[in-house]
Amino acid sequence: MMTASIHLQLYVRFDIDGMTPGLWPLLAESLGPCGPYLLSPPERYWKMPDCLGFHIGFTTDPELVWILVRALAPEGWQVFGDEFDLSAVWNPGAGAALVHADVRWAELQLTRREGA
Repeated sequence: MMTASIHLQLYVRFDIDGMTPGLWPLLAESLGPCGPYLLSPPERYWKMPDCLGFHIGFTTDPELVWILVRALAPEGWQVFGDEFDLSAVWNPGAGAALVHADVRWAELQLTRREGA
Protein backbone atom coordinates (compact mmCIF):
# COMPACT_ATOMS: atom_id res chain seq x y z
CA MET A 1 0.00 0.00 0.00
CA MET A 2 1.29 3.45 -0.90
CA THR A 3 1.19 6.24 1.70
CA ALA A 4 1.72 9.92 0.94
CA SER A 5 2.50 13.14 2.76
CA ILE A 6 2.53 16.73 1.56
CA HIS A 7 3.57 20.13 2.83
CA LEU A 8 3.79 23.64 1.45
CA GLN A 9 6.31 26.35 2.14
CA LEU A 10 5.09 29.87 1.36
CA TYR A 11 7.32 32.92 1.55
CA VAL A 12 5.24 36.06 1.93
CA ARG A 13 6.57 39.62 1.71
CA PHE A 14 5.78 41.78 4.71
CA ASP A 15 6.52 45.26 5.99
CA ILE A 16 8.44 45.06 9.27
CA ASP A 17 6.68 48.17 10.62
CA GLY A 18 3.22 47.08 9.55
CA MET A 19 3.31 43.30 9.64
CA THR A 20 -0.22 42.01 9.29
CA PRO A 21 -1.15 39.90 12.33
CA GLY A 22 -4.05 38.46 10.34
CA LEU A 23 -1.90 37.06 7.54
CA TRP A 24 -2.20 33.41 8.59
CA PRO A 25 -6.03 33.52 8.66
CA LEU A 26 -6.02 34.97 5.13
CA LEU A 27 -3.69 32.23 3.88
CA ALA A 28 -5.67 29.53 5.70
CA GLU A 29 -8.93 30.78 4.22
CA SER A 30 -7.49 30.65 0.69
CA LEU A 31 -6.30 27.08 1.28
CA GLY A 32 -9.47 26.20 3.22
CA PRO A 33 -10.68 23.17 1.23
CA CYS A 34 -7.31 21.49 1.85
CA GLY A 35 -7.49 21.67 5.66
CA PRO A 36 -4.29 23.72 6.21
CA TYR A 37 -2.47 24.02 9.53
CA LEU A 38 0.86 25.51 10.55
CA LEU A 39 3.63 22.96 11.08
CA SER A 40 5.73 25.60 12.87
CA PRO A 41 5.45 29.31 13.68
CA PRO A 42 6.15 31.65 10.74
CA GLU A 43 9.78 32.81 10.58
CA ARG A 44 11.73 35.37 8.62
CA TYR A 45 13.73 33.75 5.85
CA TRP A 46 17.42 34.67 5.70
CA LYS A 47 17.54 34.48 1.89
CA MET A 48 14.55 36.82 1.65
CA PRO A 49 14.69 39.02 4.77
CA ASP A 50 11.54 40.88 3.76
CA CYS A 51 9.58 37.60 3.76
CA LEU A 52 7.96 35.41 6.38
CA GLY A 53 8.10 31.68 5.78
CA PHE A 54 4.99 29.62 6.45
CA HIS A 55 5.46 25.84 6.68
CA ILE A 56 2.01 24.36 6.13
CA GLY A 57 0.60 20.86 6.50
CA PHE A 58 -2.81 19.60 5.37
CA THR A 59 -5.52 17.33 6.74
CA THR A 60 -6.87 16.50 3.25
CA ASP A 61 -5.63 13.65 1.06
CA PRO A 62 -2.10 14.57 -0.13
CA GLU A 63 -2.83 13.59 -3.73
CA LEU A 64 -5.82 15.93 -3.81
CA VAL A 65 -3.85 18.76 -2.16
CA TRP A 66 -1.16 18.33 -4.87
CA ILE A 67 -3.82 19.10 -7.49
CA LEU A 68 -5.78 21.78 -5.62
CA VAL A 69 -2.87 23.97 -4.51
CA ARG A 70 -1.31 24.00 -7.98
CA ALA A 71 -4.71 24.86 -9.47
CA LEU A 72 -4.86 28.03 -7.33
CA ALA A 73 -2.23 29.55 -9.65
CA PRO A 74 -1.92 27.42 -12.78
CA GLU A 75 0.96 29.52 -14.15
CA GLY A 76 4.44 29.71 -12.66
CA TRP A 77 4.98 26.14 -11.41
CA GLN A 78 8.01 24.02 -12.22
CA VAL A 79 7.72 20.36 -11.23
CA PHE A 80 10.73 18.21 -10.37
CA GLY A 81 11.28 14.70 -9.09
CA ASP A 82 9.88 11.25 -9.69
CA GLU A 83 6.81 9.23 -8.70
CA PHE A 84 8.03 9.00 -5.07
CA ASP A 85 9.39 12.50 -4.39
CA LEU A 86 7.74 15.38 -6.22
CA SER A 87 8.47 19.05 -5.76
CA ALA A 88 6.59 21.90 -7.41
CA VAL A 89 8.22 25.34 -7.12
CA TRP A 90 6.17 28.46 -7.82
CA ASN A 91 7.46 31.90 -8.73
CA PRO A 92 5.16 34.84 -9.45
CA GLY A 93 4.77 35.85 -13.05
CA ALA A 94 3.16 38.84 -14.70
CA GLY A 95 0.10 39.49 -12.59
CA ALA A 96 0.02 35.94 -11.17
CA ALA A 97 -0.71 35.41 -7.49
CA LEU A 98 -0.77 32.28 -5.34
CA VAL A 99 -3.05 32.40 -2.29
CA HIS A 100 -2.12 36.04 -1.51
CA ALA A 101 -0.75 38.93 -3.59
CA ASP A 102 2.39 39.13 -1.42
CA VAL A 103 3.48 35.50 -1.86
CA ARG A 104 6.94 35.68 -3.46
CA TRP A 105 7.88 32.00 -3.65
CA ALA A 106 6.37 28.63 -2.79
CA GLU A 107 7.34 24.99 -2.78
CA LEU A 108 4.87 22.12 -2.58
CA GLN A 109 6.43 18.75 -1.72
CA LEU A 110 4.66 15.42 -2.15
CA THR A 111 6.31 12.26 -0.83
CA ARG A 112 5.01 8.76 -1.56
CA ARG A 113 6.25 5.60 0.16
CA GLU A 114 5.38 1.93 0.16
CA GLY A 115 3.76 1.18 3.51
CA ALA A 116 2.80 -1.91 5.42
